[in-house]
Amino acid sequence: SGGLAYRNIDPDGSAAFTTVELPWIKANERSVTTITEAYDGRMWIGSQHGIYTITAGHAIALVDPGKRGTVPVEDWISAIVEDKDHRIWVGTFGQGIIEVDATSFDMRRIRSDLRLPTSLLHDFTTSAMLDHSGLLWVASHRGISILRPGQDGILSILGASSRVNGLTNGDVLSVLQTRKDRIWLGLLKDGVDIVDPESGKVDSTLGHALGYGDALRANDERPQVTALAELPDGTVYLGTDNGLYIVDAQEKHLQRFVWPERNASERVQVLLPQHDTLWIGGFVDGVWKLDLKQKGAKPVRPPWVGDMTDKRVLDMKFSRDGNILWIGTQNGLNAVDFKSGKLERILPDPADPDSLSIGSIATLLVDREDRLWVGTFDGGLNVAMGRNEHGHLRFRHIGTAEGLPHSNIDLTLEDKDGNVWVGTDNGLAHIDRKTFAVQALQVADGAVITNYYVNSGARTGESEFVFGGLGGLTVIKPDQYREWAYKPPILVTEIRVQGKRVPADRFNGTTGSTEVEPLELDALANSFAVEFAALDFSAPERNRYSYKLEGYDSNWIDTDATRRQAAYTNLPPGTYKLRLRGSNRSGVWNERELSVPIRVLPAWYQTWWMRAIEVAAALALVLLVVQSRTRFLRMRQLELEQQVKDRTFELVAQRDLLELQKLAVEREKIAVENQKDIAENQRALVVAAHNNIALLSEIGRQITATLDFDEVMAMIYRQVAGLMDTDCFAIGVYDEGRKAVDFRFVMEQGRRLPTAGNSGPIDELAVWCAGHKTEIFINDLEREYAGYFKDVPWAANTQEYASLIYVPVDLKGRIMGVLAVKSAKSGAYTRVHIDMLVTLASYTAIALDNAVAYRKLGEAMRSLKEAQQQLVLQEKMASLGTLTSGVAHEINNPTNFAHAGAMALHIQLEKFKQQLLDMASGDDSEIRQF
Repeated sequence: SGGLAYRNIDPDGSAAFTTVELPWIKANERSVTTITEAYDGRMWIGSQHGIYTITAGHAIALVDPGKRGTVPVEDWISAIVEDKDHRIWVGTFGQGIIEVDATSFDMRRIRSDLRLPTSLLHDFTTSAMLDHSGLLWVASHRGISILRPGQDGILSILGASSRVNGLTNGDVLSVLQTRKDRIWLGLLKDGVDIVDPESGKVDSTLGHALGYGDALRANDERPQVTALAELPDGTVYLGTDNGLYIVDAQEKHLQRFVWPERNASERVQVLLPQHDTLWIGGFVDGVWKLDLKQKGAKPVRPPWVGDMTDKRVLDMKFSRDGNILWIGTQNGLNAVDFKSGKLERILPDPADPDSLSIGSIATLLVDREDRLWVGTFDGGLNVAMGRNEHGHLRFRHIGTAEGLPHSNIDLTLEDKDGNVWVGTDNGLAHIDRKTFAVQALQVADGAVITNYYVNSGARTGESEFVFGGLGGLTVIKPDQYREWAYKPPILVTEIRVQGKRVPADRFNGTTGSTEVEPLELDALANSFAVEFAALDFSAPERNRYSYKLEGYDSNWIDTDATRRQAAYTNLPPGTYKLRLRGSNRSGVWNERELSVPIRVLPAWYQTWWMRAIEVAAALALVLLVVQSRTRFLRMRQLELEQQVKDRTFELVAQRDLLELQKLAVEREKIAVENQKDIAENQRALVVAAHNNIALLSEIGRQITATLDFDEVMAMIYRQVAGLMDTDCFAIGVYDEGRKAVDFRFVMEQGRRLPTAGNSGPIDELAVWCAGHKTEIFINDLEREYAGYFKDVPWAANTQEYASLIYVPVDLKGRIMGVLAVKSAKSGAYTRVHIDMLVTLASYTAIALDNAVAYRKLGEAMRSLKEAQQQLVLQEKMASLGTLTSGVAHEINNPTNFAHAGAMALHIQLEKFKQQLLDMASGDDSEIRQF
């Protein structure tokens, strides 16, 4: 109470006090209430009549009460605190708290406003302190308040607060900064407040005019100002729920703007100026376009309005180049391309995960990269990321799972760095433009208002935003906003063993490497609970925690501020370590853990010697049980073996009987199946025989109808090649005098070879066939050759054929030649093939005979012509009759040959029929009928 004094301590130990005069204070009022030394060495003195500073070693510097912003002399100072940014915070008795710039001495007084949760509880402060996180704790008559020095990036202004000259109404629906740097606030009930940012003065004159003016009265209720837009000439358009209004550039006159095509009282939701055009978005009637260049012009409806997804417009934005107008409605997004004049409808597609998340669109933003941000109702944010291969927009979805505080998006604004600030129905959020990481803002950050109105906000400066919400405004200065990065330490606040408290102080400040006496638990009380807390008091309810009991838990267990406790019961004896981690309100974890070592002591029955006795007793018991069980099992085994023998004998007898029955059944089944197969084979043979006879008849008809030798040979080859494997085909004429076969027609691998006589052992088979008038059927030439030529050795390299058929060409017992077919494969032919070739040989004989007769007839005709010429020359016509009779005789011979051939064919067919009957060897009624 006697003022201020100091002393210098001399080296000899003596000390003398020097009184410091405090100007502007009477001698009897020199009570000093607090002293603080700042980081620069200056002393800050608080008294009953203001604050002073003393520079070390120099005279007193009075904070002049006449200087702007300084502390008045009459302030009674209760506390002085320096924060981490070296600003001085001064507590007063009854005048709140004062923030002082230590360099310029500029000051800002903070008073109690109980509507603000971050405000002082009372203006009568008694003391203050700064904690490790930078929070300022202020004690007052009503309790302790926590202020956040340095958190100037976010400021909340509540409407109808206790401060003088405040907002008329707290519900701000629209925001506009005019060219005069005045901020217009469209209110829910009281029209418009116009704020001067420099002075902080609020002019509500226009608000009264909107609220009560006859021109704006709507059913005796004050209109809601939903949209604001300023034109280049300073004129301001106001969109309300009662139509459209205009305020002149001098802010003096207000008039209603109507046009015949629109109901004057319809709600105007959006006003978007673009150069000399004002775009008007109606809440129920779509989009209107007003040409500002034409005086007295009225809004017109663009032609594409009828194609929109919905006419309930909530927001409109232009692309960066102004060529595309984006229109958000309550049911879908629309894009108008002014170059093509076309409108694109964009709606959610449940089958496409990259489409719009939901169709109800609240707000739009086009960022500096020309990306479209679409805020929706209940669908979060959708960021356009280009188009897919079908030309459809692809969206990246950002919702509550990514960190947004709510899925209802009310407004999006972009700061000068390109980052996006989002207002939702549950607070604000900040989104990084590159990583899309979301940081939700909280009351501790200064974001007191938690519910914002759709599209209520604006950028009011290079680095300042205003969001209008339920109850007031939130002003954001991104340059001054700092994310809360404080990493709080974690402490053990309480330990209970069997429900009883035990001291916990020795565990605080320990890490994994710190040695400390463990918490011991005896065998009968091995349940315990540890309570902990992270020391971030800015918003402790949002702190996160994690714990793990090493030696027991395999994973970390996460928890929140509502359950800051780790409890365990019935732990086995052993040594454990409880590891604790904590985060700040933003979820930033402190890497430094807190460790609580724990030792659970064993009971007498859990000691090692008792365990050894138990193990030995258990082994003895097991041995006794095993022996008894073995004896019982042996006796039981003997009984079972005898039962098995008896039962086995019975089963063997039954098995043998069943086997016999099974064999009988299988034999009957096989017999039935054999009979079925025989019948099927007989039917197949009959069908095949019928087909072969029909085919051979047709072949015979074609062969006998041809008189040219080469054509006959070629035709026979084609027919034979279609019936069997024919690597080589040959027809030879038998010369009985020479005992040789002259092959007149040879085809090998589909190519005709020059004719040749018999040569080699293979062709001896043809001579043998003709000489013996017998077919040769060989399916393995090397093995079966000796059956025809025993004295002639086999030459393996003479031929390349393995299967052979030779058939004599016989006409009425006269051997005319040989028909040969050869294959390189073994077993290529069957008896059916031989029968076919025998039949073809009969037709071949007839055809050859006809060809020979035809050749002779030709020769006779040539002789006749020569004779006629001679007779004409010699005039011996008398002998013509004799010659003619000879010709007639020659002409009659082919007819006789054809008749004889038909008889031979008949005989061969009868033989073939008999062979088929012999092969069937059964009921031949079907075959005979055929």
